[in-house]
Amino acid sequence: MIKTMGMGELKYLCCYWEQQKTVMIVNPKDNLLYEASFSSDETLKRDWEETTFYLTITGFRKYDI
Repeated sequence: MIKTMGMGELKYLCCYWEQQKTVMIVNPKDNLLYEASFSSDETLKRDWEETTFYLTITGFRKYDI
């Protein structure tokens, strides 16, 4: 997703992983603005196998670009 959509890399901050740059895309089929972001549960480890990650997609019906 970093290469195809320009999504920012994940960075470990204190006790969770957070994406540094969210992605905003207008879908030409429905003309809605979508935001995609990654995050994780709180974790004290930097262990990819033990961390739960979330992909959040938010759609906006009205927007100003």
